[in-house]
Amino acid sequence: MSSRFTDLFVSRQHRFSLGVDTRTGAHYLSTPVTQDGLHHLAEYEAYFRIGPDEFARFRNEPASAAEFVGTCRRNGHRDRLIG
Repeated sequence: MSSRFTDLFVSRQHRFSLGVDTRTGAHYLSTPVTQDGLHHLAEYEAYFRIGPDEFARFRNEPASAAEFVGTCRRNGHRDRLIG
């Protein structure tokens, strides 16, 4: 069984990964999130669609993803959630 998501870049410092969705070819950013956006006892990995420009910027300057990642972790960007 193959994974749907292939990580191409990992930022341990900023707690996110960038990669490609093998089903669609789209870029994604994944980060741990919580169901309610507040309690970090039960985190799970969530995958968010990003554009090619965001992928390049976040890969070249990982700190530039901080605001996007923070919003995702607080249950924002639900319109970009994959799956």
